[in-house]
Amino acid sequence: MAREFYSNLSRNQQVDRHALVLSFWFAFGIVAVALINMGFRLSDGVLTLLGFASIVVGFVAHIIINNIYATNFTPREIAFGLLIYSIGLIVFILMKFFRDDISDTNFYSGVIGFISVFISVIFYNAFESFDVIRWF
Repeated sequence: MAREFYSNLSRNQQVDRHALVLSFWFAFGIVAVALINMGFRLSDGVLTLLGFASIVVGFVAHIIINNIYATNFTPREIAFGLLIYSIGLIVFILMKFFRDDISDTNFYSGVIGFISVFISVIFYNAFESFDVIRWF
């Protein structure tokens, strides 16, 4: 049985879920932006990767919230996530082409960070496809 977006929730539960998702993403997003910015400014790959790890932790928190409320990602959440990821990736690629002062540390930590976020989403989708426990 596939889980629906919100059909099993009352209006109050929908608002509660939405508030939880926004508060978690706000907290992890602020930390991610600060760490990635600081990592790029200081050419510290560890700080940059910690920023991307904060994004992955926010994604895991969103998955946990979805499981608590027995819902899936809404189409708007998926579209917004793809939009933010795409904008970040495009800005990163353009920065590499148009700025001469980007260090190898910044470049490789950014590449590893974007790949790790992409792999975590792919891993979640693959796991969700083979989650036979929920079939029972």
